[in-house]
Amino acid sequence: MITYAECAQRLSLPASAAEHWEATWDESSVAMPRGAPAFVQDDFIDDLCTLSGLGDDARAALRCAAAQIRREPCLARLAWQVHWLLYLASPEQRRRGKALPPSSADQPADNAFLYALAVLGDLPRLRRYYRHHHIDDQVLADTIHDFAIWTDDFFHKNGRYGCSTWQWLTHHLKPDLFRLGRLQFQFSRWKYPYRVYQHRLEPQQLAIFPNAGLPVNAEGFFCQEHEAAAVTTRFQADTTTICGNAVTPNGIINLEPSTLPASDWCCAIAPNDLMLAMHIPAGEALAPDACKDALRQARLFFPRHFPDFRFKGFCCGSWLFDPQLGGYLPPDSNIMQFQTLFQLFPALGGNDWQIRERVFGDPMLSLDAVPQRSSLQRAVLAHIRAGKAWRSGCAVVV
Repeated sequence: MITYAECAQRLSLPASAAEHWEATWDESSVAMPRGAPAFVQDDFIDDLCTLSGLGDDARAALRCAAAQIRREPCLARLAWQVHWLLYLASPEQRRRGKALPPSSADQPADNAFLYALAVLGDLPRLRRYYRHHHIDDQVLADTIHDFAIWTDDFFHKNGRYGCSTWQWLTHHLKPDLFRLGRLQFQFSRWKYPYRVYQHRLEPQQLAIFPNAGLPVNAEGFFCQEHEAAAVTTRFQADTTTICGNAVTPNGIINLEPSTLPASDWCCAIAPNDLMLAMHIPAGEALAPDACKDALRQARLFFPRHFPDFRFKGFCCGSWLFDPQLGGYLPPDSNIMQFQTLFQLFPALGGNDWQIRERVFGDPMLSLDAVPQRSSLQRAVLAHIRAGKAWRSGCAVVV
């Protein structure tokens, strides 16, 4: 039996890895199959490649990574440890170890797929889950295609194929996330510091009020650390009135409080209400009709397959919901058309990190080094050079 100390030395694992795996190492050894785990065998790899739609070069790289794990006992042992903690360990055993390192961790023996394979190794059980809930095989394939998307992303950033989004992929395997057409939808709850009201006679009308006591700058966004507050939000609701600094139709917080008659409005979304969080996978144009169709599919899919999950609406946080984009992009652009499907509102702590990551490819690039090939890249840079701050925003639809 390979001890944890032997494995750590052979693979040059950092000292911090011991807190993840050492305490339960001997217990997982008892359950380890002879040889390498099933999820690095050829038949599993071929199935995963086909299901996820990996390109030919990525498939070859994945097969090489799996073969390396099969050849090297320490790699096979570590892959099993991660997989066992994720899916086979008892709750008490999981409390004594962490299955996955942070996404910034070095991959052992330079194997760029080991942790992702340990996560995806529960695919047979996931298939049974989909069948139990009568979910079409195409939804499974579309959902697992995210693995191919992130494998390509790894290549673009590193010049070789791999996958470092192993933490994210756990959502696909739980599963609590499903791709339906252009968008992904995830079981969630309302965690934003807002309440959403809906007009009783015209339900398409929403009024969004931030919680009381939050600092807002002169532009109607939540203050970042270095900014002075123009106002501190107010909010009060009783049986007769709803009063506070409501979000305007263009997605910023009104510096002047307003009052609505409670008889005309009902609370549609309150703290901790069930929601579907929406995610926007890369790889395709954000075509408005495709996004509308995805929302339509979700409204049918979840009541059909998960009738006990009585969600109140859809919510999302993204750089795409910064209302300032409207000052640079034409109204008929995909991004601006996408915004019109939702009511926007400011994110608490919204900053420019995500827009710089997604538009420039690396949020840490100096402004002199960022690419300027597209009109969007040029607009994002011009905004920053003008001394203005981008702010990731949020969106909701009931």
